[in-house]
Amino acid sequence: MLCPKHISFYFDRALLYVVFCVLPFQVEALYISPFKLSNSTAFTTSFFLHLTDLHIVVSFVLTLWNLDSHYKEESLWIYNCHRKAEPSRSGDQFPLLTLPERRISGRFGSPTSGCDSPVILILETFRFIKNVLWGTGGNLDFVVWTGDSARHDNDPRIKRTHSEIIKYNKLAVKYLTATFSTKRKNSKVAIPIIPSVGNNDLFFHNKIAYNGSAIDNLVSLSEAWDGLIPYEQKAQFERSGWFFVNVGMSLKVVSLNTMYFYKSNSAVSDCNSPESAGSIQLVWLSSILKSSRKKSSFVYIIGHVPPTIFNYYPAYIVCYQEFAKISNTYTDVIRGQMYGHMNLDHFIFPTRRTKADEKVIKKLYSDRKIEPELKQKVELSEDKTVVTFNELDYLENELFSEESEDSEILSTIQEIESESDGVVSVMGTSFLKLYWKYLMYHYQSTLERYVGTSEIPVPVFVAPSVIPTYNPGIRVWSYDPVTASLKGYTQYFANLSHWNELSSKQLQRTLWRRINPSIHAHSLATLDDAIIKPIDFNEVGGENQGCDPIPTSNETHSDTPCQSQYLFEKEYVPNIDYLFPKKWKNSADVIEARTKKVWTWQEVWLQFGNRLARLGKVKSKEQGVSSTTWVKLRRLVALNMVVRAKITRFWDELGGDVL
Repeated sequence: MLCPKHISFYFDRALLYVVFCVLPFQVEALYISPFKLSNSTAFTTSFFLHLTDLHIVVSFVLTLWNLDSHYKEESLWIYNCHRKAEPSRSGDQFPLLTLPERRISGRFGSPTSGCDSPVILILETFRFIKNVLWGTGGNLDFVVWTGDSARHDNDPRIKRTHSEIIKYNKLAVKYLTATFSTKRKNSKVAIPIIPSVGNNDLFFHNKIAYNGSAIDNLVSLSEAWDGLIPYEQKAQFERSGWFFVNVGMSLKVVSLNTMYFYKSNSAVSDCNSPESAGSIQLVWLSSILKSSRKKSSFVYIIGHVPPTIFNYYPAYIVCYQEFAKISNTYTDVIRGQMYGHMNLDHFIFPTRRTKADEKVIKKLYSDRKIEPELKQKVELSEDKTVVTFNELDYLENELFSEESEDSEILSTIQEIESESDGVVSVMGTSFLKLYWKYLMYHYQSTLERYVGTSEIPVPVFVAPSVIPTYNPGIRVWSYDPVTASLKGYTQYFANLSHWNELSSKQLQRTLWRRINPSIHAHSLATLDDAIIKPIDFNEVGGENQGCDPIPTSNETHSDTPCQSQYLFEKEYVPNIDYLFPKKWKNSADVIEARTKKVWTWQEVWLQFGNRLARLGKVKSKEQGVSSTTWVKLRRLVALNMVVRAKITRFWDELGGDVL
């Protein structure tokens, strides 16, 4: 029999175990959603919005004459669209500038310029969301908002501060609150809005540490996102940046802090240490997924930086592999994954490393002797993340053999070297060609590894951004509210080339003919001003006048554009425009038309990616579709990847204009 002394000893140890090992993973049981969670099976299709990378640029400095935006129409791209060139004494308006450097900004934004989003683009984005996507009937169940609301810190004359970053996030929350307003006392918004930490939401850029205590960056974001993070998880978020939100009776959205996997964050270590931030986050994620499996419930995973070779390697190779392992282990629980950051519209599959990969990975990160000129760094993402030509050698030698259709990767690398002294922008043709070829390899190799197995990875969908790196884009997903199975999405985009060409009078007759003047950008010209003033996204009359709202099913899809009164219009619906099999079964599976084979959601996208990769090698017809049609489809997918921006050299090489 234990004496009281022994009882006290074991009780103390048990208490410590509960506090430090059990409670952090039991927040799920304590969490009570402030939102009314639907348990109805009356509707077979529900919708949610994916919004990412706003990158708002607004000034909060009082000038002599007015409160002005950093972004200025007809300013120079080379000056981040912040300033115009001052004429020289000789009268030359563009002194010492080459012709490419004389490109000027448009009213609504400047695709491929590297400039951030003017406030008028942000206002028009939320006006479209408010009046068309949200509508009077509340057509959306929740919003996933995957980070990066602050402008880039790329102007040496206007350095970005911590205070400014937080103000941008407060402004974004203000727009979201105005869009999804509610009279409910215990909530600021009518539906759940789930944010994620972006690399530009941090000060300093890309850097965030982890020590088990509250982090200043996360505490500030917690305050800016007040009302969006569940109260019961607020302390956890301020320590880690990860949390979850229940958005249905059997569905939760898990928001990861992908900065702890991102190779540009040098403040933490890889997951080969169990005490690293990435390892602790993966343990937390596993506990959520395991608990969901026991309850027969489902999970969507969201984050800012998607799991790709360009984003996680080499600093977090172990984190990437462990994340892929978890993703593949819980395919019955994970119903979808959504990310941002890349500004490109595409999908990938997180895949585990096998013995066959060891040689490739070892070669990729070996310290081989290479010529000094090949050590030039190549810019591979919008925030100046880099890889070396040693890694490009890996793509050249291991991924693309001389016998393959993609052997022109050799000329791509040579073009990178010759065109820009080893530096290529994410908006550049060279990067797009390289990334496209990598995706084609990825799709084909993933199919070869997983086809016929029960472990097909859940696709990761990377949505285009609001910032006009190419053209602005926003995405609406459809899903089954009972099984949480994704059914597809509708992609919207804004053709800024069209809108920037219109004069103010033409805009008054089209885009702004029914607008309440209070939402004009002039009334929200500064950051502080915008946060203080009320925002009204409602239109005079409140009518959509034939603008096609969210479709309730594939059969009701319409191509009616909103061009006459909204910046955004429908770009594509993959279920229809990408020639997916048309017969659906149990809302999660598809019957392939020719063979009557039942495909899961994962297989649909896996087979689609493989078809894109194998074009030119397959001469026979598939699904009754000619090879010519598949070639046109490949061009369309490439064009949609850059949100239909006019990057002629990129998609001309894939066959030219297909629209």
